[in-house]
Amino acid sequence: MFQPGNALHTQRASNFPIPASPAVSSLVPLGQGRGSFPASPLGYEHPRPSSTPIQAHSRSQSGLRSSPAPHLLGSDGWDTTDHRYPASHRSDNGVAGLTPGSNPLPDSSFSSSESFFFSDDPITTSTLPPVPNAAREPPSVISEDLYNRVASEYALSAASQSRLHNFAKLMSKANTPKGHAIPSFIQLAATLCTHDLLVPQVTQLPAVEEMNRLYQKMDNLLSLQSTNASLSASQKENIRALVGSRMFDKTFYNFSTLNEVVMEVLQKKSDHYGLQDAFESAAATKNLRSKLGTITSSVINNFREEICHSIGDKALPLARFAYQCAKKYVAGGYTKLEKGHILKLALLRRFLMDHSEVGIQEGGARGKKRKIVVNTEDSQLSTATESDTMVPGMQDQQGAPAGKIVSFANELLDDLPLPPSMTFVNLWEWFLSRNKIMIGAFGSAGWKSYMDWVVNEDLRLFPLPDGEVVPGVSHPGIAPEILHAAYSGIAPEILHATYSVRG
Repeated sequence: MFQPGNALHTQRASNFPIPASPAVSSLVPLGQGRGSFPASPLGYEHPRPSSTPIQAHSRSQSGLRSSPAPHLLGSDGWDTTDHRYPASHRSDNGVAGLTPGSNPLPDSSFSSSESFFFSDDPITTSTLPPVPNAAREPPSVISEDLYNRVASEYALSAASQSRLHNFAKLMSKANTPKGHAIPSFIQLAATLCTHDLLVPQVTQLPAVEEMNRLYQKMDNLLSLQSTNASLSASQKENIRALVGSRMFDKTFYNFSTLNEVVMEVLQKKSDHYGLQDAFESAAATKNLRSKLGTITSSVINNFREEICHSIGDKALPLARFAYQCAKKYVAGGYTKLEKGHILKLALLRRFLMDHSEVGIQEGGARGKKRKIVVNTEDSQLSTATESDTMVPGMQDQQGAPAGKIVSFANELLDDLPLPPSMTFVNLWEWFLSRNKIMIGAFGSAGWKSYMDWVVNEDLRLFPLPDGEVVPGVSHPGIAPEILHAAYSGIAPEILHATYSVRG
């Protein structure tokens, strides 16, 4: 689509002076306006390059009572009549210089230095800057080139360009045939130009109020279409990539806030993602938020299934799994993989080993949950029994009364209740909050000891075959680097977070 600019409105004051009063003497005969679009509205003469002569209408069409008859237009929006060559010079297909059966190019007569709308003629519209090209997908009906030419030819104000832009969007969404859309598009531009010319002179007339109400109704209808618009395929793909990148970030652990985090990025970079219209009204923003929620849920669920497979029927060593995730979620692939990513993946795998009730479901959302088949049981305490070492921070939990836990400061506290809605995201954040109470916050000695155990257990359960090298991960010395990494800064946003029960 096209984002109308304000540059054309600032230029038209000098290029298209408006008479102080609608005196007949200030008008030129209708039909003498220059342009391949409908003749200049109300007889105001518009500049036109001298390089493209157009047959004028009859001079009998004068005054303000008659409307100019538009030229016949082809499906591409251009005049179908050839005024440059006499009939004697035409070939069988009606275009000079072409043989029968050839395909004429509508723009082949214009060079890069002189075009139909921009020439060296001092009275032409050459001083008008072109409408800026917005970084968004062009429409399928009204081409960008046609939009720029029409807006430049009629020197529309910013408000009129906005209305013309909305009309182009509506025609594209309705899949209107070009043969219907383009003539209506050009006629609307002529009407808007007429409106721009008359506004300074007739603002006090009663008819103006009625005309303003008419345009307000049009804007409301077009805004309604924009509010309910769906995302294009490219917009969905770009948003999905952004969601995956934020979710996989080594410092991001609170998945419940992912939707809001991505929404802030989209609002700050709306031009980059082609979502300017989505933030023009509260209704459009709500519509985008709803569609974003669907994408976010899909990305998180796919990530959850990938983790489940990596410790289940398609078990992968930690290094190989980290490499595959980096290729999918990190811009730049495994070359951008850091120790924080590996620690986060190891903790997520540990969580799903201990809480398989939020693992992969069989038979869809309402099917029974399938337990993951791994070389361990389903709880931290039973896992500790199989392991050669006790889980750090869990030694004192065996003697705690029911409903109580022992904190890292050796205090007996009420255990955190399970979330009412046992989803992957809710149980994951409950798991993090409970571990903070028992073993301490990220960066503490207890947390470092716990993460050492998590990584060692992962390497024991899913060892990397001898001789296998995973790019960026399994190079010599990676294990000591992981085990002795600085844990402060892994997830600073959850250091002081408190667990809240969500339904």
